Amino acid sequence: MKQVLILFPDTFLWLKDNTGLLYNAKSFKKDGFNYTTALRSLCSALLFVDNLYTIEIEPENLTAEEVKFVDLVIRKKYGFITEHPAKAYSLPPVLSIQNDIKKMELNLSRSVNENILKYLTTLTIYTGGRFPGPLYYRQTYYPFHSESRLENSEILNFLDHIHSRYIKKINIVFSRIEAINFLISLSGKLKAAAPKVVYYCHVRELSDNITSILTQLDITTILICEYEPASLTALRDFLEYHRGLHPFEFNFLIRSQTEYNYWEHLVSQYEIKLYKYIPIYDNNYAFFNRFVFLNKEDINSVALSKRIVFAHQSVNINFFGELILLPDGLVYSNVNKPPIGCMQDSPYDLIKNELHKNYAWRVIRDQEPCSECVYQWLCPSPGQYELILGKNNLCTLK
Repeated sequence: MKQVLILFPDTFLWLKDNTGLLYNAKSFKKDGFNYTTALRSLCSALLFVDNLYTIEIEPENLTAEEVKFVDLVIRKKYGFITEHPAKAYSLPPVLSIQNDIKKMELNLSRSVNENILKYLTTLTIYTGGRFPGPLYYRQTYYPFHSESRLENSEILNFLDHIHSRYIKKINIVFSRIEAINFLISLSGKLKAAAPKVVYYCHVRELSDNITSILTQLDITTILICEYEPASLTALRDFLEYHRGLHPFEFNFLIRSQTEYNYWEHLVSQYEIKLYKYIPIYDNNYAFFNRFVFLNKEDINSVALSKRIVFAHQSVNINFFGELILLPDGLVYSNVNKPPIGCMQDSPYDLIKNELHKNYAWRVIRDQEPCSECVYQWLCPSPGQYELILGKNNLCTLK
C-alpha cells in the first residue's frame, strides 16, 4: 500500500560521500547516518526541489536500509508519514535566491547605492600610536602599534564622510590616550553617529584621569588584559581600587592553560561579571588543538535556528557588515587581507569593493575539508584564526 513520506520544513538533510545528517532547526536534534548505495534513490528524491520534501513509498518494498532511515525520520520527528495521496506538502529549507547577497554582486553597475549602504553596520577605528607589542590586532581588538596616529580631526571627518543611518555600532581601539578633552568631544560625536559605541583600551594605558573620564561618558569601555607583568600590575591596582564596583568590561587574552587558570581565579576573587576569554594564537598550536578546535561533541551540542543556518550558507557572521580604519588611513574588511580603499573613498565604493573582492563578508565554509563535511553549515563562520594558522577548518573532524 502506498504511503507518503514528508520531511518537516525545519529539517535539513545533508549528504556528503558516504555520510548523511538530519538536522531539525526547531528542535535542534541531529542524527548522522551511513549514506549507503541503498539510500541514494530515496534521499535524492527527497532533495529534488520539485518534490517539496515529499515522496511516495511502499513500506513492503523498502530495503532494510531504507526502513531504518524512514524509522529514524519518524521516530526522531524529522518528518512524518501520511496516506496516499498526500494532502500535505512541505517547503524545503532552501536559501532564497532573492535574498542572496551574491545577487548584489551582479548588480553593482546599477543604481543600488542605498541598497548596499544598509550592509554597512559596524565601524572599527584603530587610532594608532606607539604601543610596542605583538600583532594581536590580527586576531582580536588590540592596540595597533604605529609611529603615526589618526588625528582627532581625521577621525571626526571620517565619521562625517561615512555617516549612515544603518550603522549600529562603532568600535574605537586606542593605542594611547593622550588627550582627555578629545575623549569627551569624540564621545559626543560617536553617540550621535551610532546607537552603540565601544572603547577598547589596554589596561596598561589606564591612568586615574583617563579612568575618571571613561566612567562618566556613558559609553561601553572594554579593558584588554594580557598575562604579562606590567599588565597584571596595572589590572590588580585597578581592581583593588574599584573593588566591588567594576565600571568596565574585560577581555582576558589566553594563550595557555596557565593563563586561563589565572583569569578564572581573578574573576572569582574580584567577582567580575562582564568579561570574555579571548584565545590568542602565539605558536601555541597544542593549546589551540586541545581547547579551541571544535570536536564532535562540540558540534553535536550546536543549536542553530534555520535563519542562522541560512546565514552560514551565504555570509560570514564574524565579518559581515564591518569596515576597519587603520592609522595609515586605509580601510579594510579584514585586517589579514589587502585594503579595499582609503578613508577618502565613499562608503558606497568601499562596500562595492568588498562585495566584488570578497575578502571577508561572504567568506563561508565552501572550501575543503569543510565542503566535504555534513556539518559544514552547523560550524561557525570562518574567522581570523583560520587565516593566522593557514587552515580552512578549526575542528578535529577532518
